[in-house]
Amino acid sequence: MAWKYISSEGKTYYVGLFHSEKDGNLVIYCGSNIVHIDFNVLEASTFSFLIDDDLCEVVVEPAKTGFSYQFFANREKEAERKAERKKLDRKYLKQTIIFGAIFILVIIGGTILVVSQYRENIRQREMEIARSAYKSIATAVVEVEEQTGDTVIAYYRFLTNEGGEFSNAVLLPTGKTPAGLPVEDGDEFTVFYTEDRPNDNSLKWSMPVTAQLERYRSRVTERHASLHPDLTAQQVNCQLDIALQLKGLEGWADFYFQHATPEENPFNNNLTYKRLVRDVPFKQAVEKACLLR
Repeated sequence: MAWKYISSEGKTYYVGLFHSEKDGNLVIYCGSNIVHIDFNVLEASTFSFLIDDDLCEVVVEPAKTGFSYQFFANREKEAERKAERKKLDRKYLKQTIIFGAIFILVIIGGTILVVSQYRENIRQREMEIARSAYKSIATAVVEVEEQTGDTVIAYYRFLTNEGGEFSNAVLLPTGKTPAGLPVEDGDEFTVFYTEDRPNDNSLKWSMPVTAQLERYRSRVTERHASLHPDLTAQQVNCQLDIALQLKGLEGWADFYFQHATPEENPFNNNLTYKRLVRDVPFKQAVEKACLLR
């Protein structure tokens, strides 16, 4: 048997049936797809399947001679099925809304927690900054003790505003300040300390006092003048001023170690010195300020 069926979506399908009246073997197909297989179908039977979204049925019934076959769309059951599906859809929609609301609440809660933690971190940093504002400043005098290789231990002592003397020690793996200049006995740097707890102190290598800057200038001037005897004292001082303006104390370190190889000093050496003095800003400044002196 075969039937032509137009679905509710307007598509055309061909439904077919093979049935053995002898042993009851049954095959129902739609187009090239088998939708039902059964065996020993020798009594009245109904077989349901979907075409698109339509609930279709094939009814097999014994007749006076053989069997009779009917194919139709069961609109009543289809309506019940659609109503049940809508009910399930509403149920799933409700569950989705509930789960979505819970998820949103979790996200909001997590966001509030993160923001609160961020604000707490900011508050802690502000408290640390506020505490640091109460630190006092003093001048620390350094004494160095050489260790293995370039490493030195720097012992420093300072007087508080109340007249008490305190000391501490710090390790310098390279024997130099972060700017690259060597540290010697008697060098002076700024130290911060908590007024009511002077033992809570910190030496600032990047903040040499004014007298220490003059010491560094004297050492670098002597080294640079000895390596360039053709320069006048005014030209030496002029070049050091430009190096300090362009590169800070690291510029002076380049001048101080201009005779060193990169193997001897990886950070300040003859290459970093040449790179500095051959740089356009340095050359232009020298031409304008130093050659006329």
